[in-house]
Amino acid sequence: MKYFLYCRRSTDDEKQALSIESQLYELKEKYGTLEIVDEITEDCSAYKPGRPKFKAMMQRVQKGEADGIIVWHPDRLARNPIDAGVILYALDMGKLKDLKFGSYHFTNTPEGKMMLGIMLSQSKYYSEKLGIDAKRGMETKCRLGHLPEKAPTGYKNINPGKRGTCYIDKDPMRFPLVQKMWKLFLTGAYNVPQLWEIARDEWHLTLPPFDKLPERPITLGAIYKIFSNEFYYGHFEWDGELYKGAHEPMITKREFDKVQKILGRDGKARNEIHDSPYTGLMTCGCCGSAITADVQVTTLKDGTKKTYVYYRSTKKKGQCSQKGSLSEKDLVAQFRAIIANYTVPHRFVLWAARVCERFLKEDCKLLEQQKKEWRKEFDKYETQIRDLVRLYASEGNGDRSLLSEEDYKKQKGGLVQQRDHYDALLQDNKKKVDMALDLTVQTFEFATNALKFFDKDDPNAKRIVLVTIGSKWTMIDGIVQCEAKIPFKKIREGIISTELLRGRLEKRVHGSVETKTLITQEEISVWQPHGESNSDLQDENLLS
Repeated sequence: MKYFLYCRRSTDDEKQALSIESQLYELKEKYGTLEIVDEITEDCSAYKPGRPKFKAMMQRVQKGEADGIIVWHPDRLARNPIDAGVILYALDMGKLKDLKFGSYHFTNTPEGKMMLGIMLSQSKYYSEKLGIDAKRGMETKCRLGHLPEKAPTGYKNINPGKRGTCYIDKDPMRFPLVQKMWKLFLTGAYNVPQLWEIARDEWHLTLPPFDKLPERPITLGAIYKIFSNEFYYGHFEWDGELYKGAHEPMITKREFDKVQKILGRDGKARNEIHDSPYTGLMTCGCCGSAITADVQVTTLKDGTKKTYVYYRSTKKKGQCSQKGSLSEKDLVAQFRAIIANYTVPHRFVLWAARVCERFLKEDCKLLEQQKKEWRKEFDKYETQIRDLVRLYASEGNGDRSLLSEEDYKKQKGGLVQQRDHYDALLQDNKKKVDMALDLTVQTFEFATNALKFFDKDDPNAKRIVLVTIGSKWTMIDGIVQCEAKIPFKKIREGIISTELLRGRLEKRVHGSVETKTLITQEEISVWQPHGESNSDLQDENLLS
């Protein structure tokens, strides 16, 4: 009687690296005296049908090339009902006359085939149970806030060594760089390809080694993947459900949503790469088309070349009455004039900090009341989620007649989003209370030094200053305008008001006139959030 010797392992995992070699050795030791016409090895799971070598072997059995199969265990032959049926049918038809196992005894009798059928069924049951147990373990891990897969770039998987205790933590080398990348993108001054070049060439950001892949420079696709992953604001999706992670978020939900708007639906940044820091920033005030830069190179009499840059409308969105262009020199002069409108003296920052400290205490009272309302909404959705889970897991819903799995996931997903919305408000609210003073002072400090930043020989610094101060930059008839962002709009209102209300005291000093500028009661009220005044600050000379 002729035999095929068949050995299979589920994957090429290192844990089973010697599985096939071990099977071959043991089977040859036991059945080496039999006539073996071919040794067939296969790296493939038997959970689903479709193993090419197994299929080819059974076709050769049908052709009569062999009468039997030598295999280590029945579960090496089949772990699904289709492949099991092929084996049993071949035995019934007499094409397969014998099976030899290394860890099981088989006789080609009705009783023997019945017992083999039971063994193959147990193999299928084991596979399904293993899958269910694995899925349940994954879901438990998700509920605890741990993503059961490879950590995204900026984080790393931590394995304490005990089964079931793996978690994800910050990657100390990559976390600050990826976080910095998010912050730069949120400024609107960079697009994704630009950030990729900076991260790759200047920061030398790399992707960590994984499986057989070594450590390598970060790719453009990896950055797009980062900017679309909920994990970075503290959540993750698994099997259609959104879970709140136990890891430290890199950004807020609000920042994540803002990035998604910048990227657009197709996942690609809408802004393009530009050589000049000002192209892509402005649109035509007449037709709404982009403002582009024309570069002209002139050769002087001495043979040297001089470059001139002019800005004009592309006129791609229809009729436009704009005919001329604006030189870069004049454009920069206008930008400087606009920035100067939002510049305050450095000493004013000290006064602003003291004023804000006082009003911060009052704001805290209002915020505490708001927190109570948000807490009520959070608790409401938390209760609804618990009730939904109880209904889905109830004995009466065993057949899923009360609530199907699809409806459960859909309803739970909506409730979780609402709950997490109020949770984010509570968390953001706490951060706002803690950071309000720092942010206010930072805004004034930026307004104090904006011109210095803009005058640096750094195109990126120039662009950051402009997008920080204003949005909707337009150019029409050679005049540049923008819509100032709220903090700078308030600063400008204060500057105008203090200039109108400023009182001047003059006195003679050695024949000359000395002018001293005072902050008056009215001036202080202009800058305060609620319009109150502080008499103890009214004589401080901070706006001179």
